Amino acid sequence: MKILYIFFLIQINSIPIWSQEYNFTGSPNCLRVGDSIHYDFVIPTISQNSNVSEHTWDFSNSKYLGQEKEVFFVGNDSNRIKMIDKNAILDFSQDKEHLLLKRLQTPLLNIDFGNSFEYLKFPFSFNDSLVCQIEGKGTYYSKNKLVLSGTCCTKAMAKGKLIMPCNDSLNNTLLIQRNIVANIDVSKDSLMSVRQDEPMKFKAAIFEWYAMGYRYPILKVIEASIKKGERKV
Repeated sequence: MKILYIFFLIQINSIPIWSQEYNFTGSPNCLRVGDSIHYDFVIPTISQNSNVSEHTWDFSNSKYLGQEKEVFFVGNDSNRIKMIDKNAILDFSQDKEHLLLKRLQTPLLNIDFGNSFEYLKFPFSFNDSLVCQIEGKGTYYSKNKLVLSGTCCTKAMAKGKLIMPCNDSLNNTLLIQRNIVANIDVSKDSLMSVRQDEPMKFKAAIFEWYAMGYRYPILKVIEASIKKGERKV
């Protein structure tokens, strides 16, 4: 569970609802310095009213957990922006065409992805897709060397109607799915000269619903796991 938490995949059995605190302006996909996000966590329950063929996603039966979280975007300019909460810092680089995740930092972990992790591209419309090979290097517990390698595939899967846990309905929402598959090697020393154990297998499926008038996902569902061999970590 620690590794999942480090990768900002919080509450594997729940979903956060994100609401923007002021009016949207500019590109709907670009991060913006000064923005903040409020998370409300719920247990995701799909209603029988949902219709996959017509792309209606009904989460109105989902239960609020009473857990909340705040995230803030800070930086000196619009090209390098940090997303910060009390447990993690995600360092992004963006221009008019690309959003890259450059670095991930937590109290236990520091990973530098260089230019390998293309998180999103602009614009990103229905049926668009993006595939990148992720290569990350860093440290775990400040002394153990860590190497991560894998693939991230992002696709705009469908358009449809989203019914929120608060029963608000949003039409013309866009569902973006991001699948990450990676190996994680952690060395017991700082050199990583010889692999001392089999790598851990990390898999994540992240579903994000975007709506017109909002810069960030309105709702996000995360399914993630880490395995070592056939054993779940």
